[in-house]
Amino acid sequence: MILRYSEILEQIEHAKKKSFHSLIQTYSLSRSFLYFIEKLPLTLMGLYFNSKKNNHWSTQESKKILQLLNELVLLIKKDSDRISNGIYPNDVLRPELSNQMVLGSVKLWIKGLVQIVKTSKHRGANSKFSNSKYVNLNLLFSEDEPANIKNLKLIYDYQFEVIFLGAMDAMRRMLLAPLKKQFRYSEGEGLNILELGCGSGRFTYFLKIAFPKAKVIVIESDDDLLAQAQSHLGRTKGLNFLNGDAQDLSFRDHQFDVVVSSFFLSTLNLDSRRRVISECNRVLVPNGVFGVVDFIQVEDKKEFAWALHHFNEEVSNPNFDSYFRNSVEGSLSHNGFQELGQDQGFLAKSLLYKKN
Repeated sequence: MILRYSEILEQIEHAKKKSFHSLIQTYSLSRSFLYFIEKLPLTLMGLYFNSKKNNHWSTQESKKILQLLNELVLLIKKDSDRISNGIYPNDVLRPELSNQMVLGSVKLWIKGLVQIVKTSKHRGANSKFSNSKYVNLNLLFSEDEPANIKNLKLIYDYQFEVIFLGAMDAMRRMLLAPLKKQFRYSEGEGLNILELGCGSGRFTYFLKIAFPKAKVIVIESDDDLLAQAQSHLGRTKGLNFLNGDAQDLSFRDHQFDVVVSSFFLSTLNLDSRRRVISECNRVLVPNGVFGVVDFIQVEDKKEFAWALHHFNEEVSNPNFDSYFRNSVEGSLSHNGFQELGQDQGFLAKSLLYKKN
């Protein structure tokens, strides 16, 4: 009778866990689908207005899109598995601020429609608007006035979620699992962590949820983004914000157990990336860990080289092409780092390296 009762409890617990996992996965897939629906009309309009200049949509292109979407679904399922298995808490699923989403949606539509009109007018002409069949949705690297750029930074996270179909958060969280495993699934007690280029603090939020007892310092050279991160997370215990340059860190040698960067290295040119990695080596303790999550590069998944090109056209960051073609792993090894592990999902990869 006792054995049977324990079996019933075990079955109930299993059913609860399975239901919880399904709920998380459904939420994440639905969230991604909403971003996909939001981006789809602008993408289709851009393709339509450029159809005379560019080749018509082919069956092969459709297959490539479906292959990429399958990678997106696999990433979301992996992320859901990690949350439901307790590798990192379900608090990471906290939704974005609704005012950022509304503001972002309006600004993206206005920018997208303006660009589509300009593209159609300049079709066939030798101009910057005639070279792409994609709509540039990256507001941060636009050519607006400085005052407008400051306002556009308020939707920094939102625009990248739209561009990457709601996958940015799941891609950021790819680094949490190897970090948790490296430190035996602890809460980070006794760890000193440095985050480079925190942006608006989205990954910082995930990092502090995964390691609530760690002491974390984040640096960001952009005052507006740093102010956003502070406004979102300023009351978080064990978290300090600094305005700083990752190429010239103001910390002493061997100060940190862990250095992390989330989609930061891809914003730098090759020389700057090498200087940043060298600085990370300097401030890490012996056997310290350097964790990176960033976009895949051409050699990682050659079958998705077209997607990287598409992404580069949508984002228009002048350093992305250099990033795509120059291996981060090579720079890490050159600076004396030893690989501990890596993972890939959708258009991102996570790298975990140890300082020798």
